[in-house]
Amino acid sequence: MQAEPTEPRRRSTSGSRNLKRRGDRSPAHPLSPRLTTFDTYRSLLFQSGFDEIEHPAAHCALTYKVDSSITRYLISVVTQESMKTKLCLSLALAFAAFAQPTQAQNHVLGLDTNGVTFEVVARTGAFTGKSELAFTSFSLGATTRKGNILYYVAIPSGGTDPALFAANSKTSAVTVTDLDRNESVRALFFSGRSLYGVLYDALSNSAGVYRINPATGVTSLVVDLSGLDVEPIPGALAKVGKAYSMLVKPEVDSARRQLLTFRLRAGSAAVVEVADKDGVPVQCNKLKPNKAKKDFVCLASAANDTQVDFCRLNSRGVARCVTTLPAIERVGSGHTLLTTDEANYFAFVYVPGEPDNQHLIRLNSRGAIKSNVALPTISIGGHFLTEAPAPTPQK
Repeated sequence: MQAEPTEPRRRSTSGSRNLKRRGDRSPAHPLSPRLTTFDTYRSLLFQSGFDEIEHPAAHCALTYKVDSSITRYLISVVTQESMKTKLCLSLALAFAAFAQPTQAQNHVLGLDTNGVTFEVVARTGAFTGKSELAFTSFSLGATTRKGNILYYVAIPSGGTDPALFAANSKTSAVTVTDLDRNESVRALFFSGRSLYGVLYDALSNSAGVYRINPATGVTSLVVDLSGLDVEPIPGALAKVGKAYSMLVKPEVDSARRQLLTFRLRAGSAAVVEVADKDGVPVQCNKLKPNKAKKDFVCLASAANDTQVDFCRLNSRGVARCVTTLPAIERVGSGHTLLTTDEANYFAFVYVPGEPDNQHLIRLNSRGAIKSNVALPTISIGGHFLTEAPAPTPQK
């Protein structure tokens, strides 16, 4: 335990349903990181039972725009035949519901070093404490979110063994479940309904990916990482397709970085060195996918440096640092790099002269800082409700 603190092609369904829209992009909304394409809404509607309609050969043209106040969506539905109104109306209503900006899309649920769970508005820094339950120490990187529940691993106050905490942001209730293992948990994540953790034991230099039963704390080994001789970097986890990637340090040289890739179903894992095109190691410490380039972004900084570099990283481990973040000293420990759309990123960071609190910055895919707000706390993990872990795998 550590005690630290292409634009999508226009397409239409064939056969009984042929829906088309004007324009190829969903409009950007100022309060929502990115809207999904119309095809996604259509798919959701069909999955929800709207395919059982009286006239399945209906054709609709759906157009939409943001009104002048930029607070709601205007939906215009044109029906070619009056008998098709049911489907068109269903589409319009569902699209309006999905398009409405929700507060959760812009809110981060997090945990600080004092055991306080909090919610922060990512673009303004507005901060609200949710619950507080003291702990003796915590596992850096061991935070994840499912709905309104923030899960994290810590040693309860007065205890000696790690436990899984589940904090409900709506009710402020916190439940604690003892774990059957005492290794440091370097990452937590959900795959479907199952909870997983990347565990590491510094004494035996062993690591593995375990399934965790949140109700009982019982764990089961899924992927054995011990033969790779690596130490997982807390919170530096990303998912692309069916594979998970995580930044790790080789046991023989903690100044180097490697990119670990593992698959849950296959139980397989492999590592590649992280370095620039000339073979010089790049010390990436945070990792998230970038959908447009089909690679990763990482934040890199040496342990004794007082600067943070924004870098691109491909699946072969080749890194290219494109810019140094101005007036940023270091990145917070744990799961402190976030994204909802794999194109814009948020990071909990420290700025010079402010050691006792963090800032939350927003970055674009080129590493340009678009906002910077001060926070009254030190976060060790934060998560968006709609955080996007993976682009759709290419066929």
